[in-house]
Amino acid sequence: MRKNIILILIVFASQYTIAQHLDNGKMKRVLTQLSVVSLSANSLNSCFFPPADYVTDANGIITGENFYVYENTKYYLIDITLLPNNLIMLGPYEAMVKMNGDNISYIKANSLYLFEYNVITNEKGEVIEITNPRHPNEHFRIAKVEYLPDGRVSKISYGDGKSITTQKVFTYSGATVTSQLIKYKTGKGPNPKAIKEEFTSVYEKQGNQFLLNQNHFGKQTLVYNDADDIAQTRIEKDNRVEEIEYIYTSDRKLFRTVSITTANGVLTKKRIVVSFNRDDLPKSLPEHERIGGIYEFNEKGDLVWESRGGQYREKVNGVWSEWKYMRL
Repeated sequence: MRKNIILILIVFASQYTIAQHLDNGKMKRVLTQLSVVSLSANSLNSCFFPPADYVTDANGIITGENFYVYENTKYYLIDITLLPNNLIMLGPYEAMVKMNGDNISYIKANSLYLFEYNVITNEKGEVIEITNPRHPNEHFRIAKVEYLPDGRVSKISYGDGKSITTQKVFTYSGATVTSQLIKYKTGKGPNPKAIKEEFTSVYEKQGNQFLLNQNHFGKQTLVYNDADDIAQTRIEKDNRVEEIEYIYTSDRKLFRTVSITTANGVLTKKRIVVSFNRDDLPKSLPEHERIGGIYEFNEKGDLVWESRGGQYREKVNGVWSEWKYMRL
């Protein structure tokens, strides 16, 4: 059974300014504020962090909240804890928060690039704006947040206070959440005629998991093995299908990935990545099954390019070239 891999967004604060004077209801509000700040701080993609459940101590006191996090074809777990003096650990990153009454008013993480925000909330305690006056791009210094009547985020708009450069739009339908990232020509948003790029991601809840089943690369289907490691990925877009198989050692180290791409059912590309050498495998096996490197095949299934140890060679007109060093 696949385990719930989730993000623990915030856990207990040991100083007066947060945990010691907040009941569970107010803690939920603070945690929601922090999740909205985290979501708003990411202006570069259409990511979405679906909430899972709250974390409580032995006495039923809320100390944190879990969120599903998706990256690189699988879920992962980050432990986040709060330290004394309003310091929090976001995984390996330390951040500091300030409070204005029961609401977050400021957050900063020195180890996260440009993660420093003044936070403005409304009378409901909803985050309606975060600002980073030190952001080198003035068109990303302000993020304004809009909500549905039920409190879910519907839109985040990024700009300089005069015009909108980027928007993230969220729509909800049953177990499905659609997230759109819309980029406008500088100084011309949110005019639909000024759209420069648009990316869409679709998240779907299956059981007690959220899966990213579609983004700008296509619709994705994931299969996990009995050890909760990803075993297969299938990506479909238009007439193109990419299937990736993940092969592990007995101690669960990722050893080899095999990617096969077809168009209208016809092979167009095959790529194998071998993470390290396996001296325990028979030498009668092809090198692309036991020697660390990257191997690419053409539409006929013939090996035509390979790289190892910073060098590569390619087959042209049936003849292999000499090994050459990679150039940056």
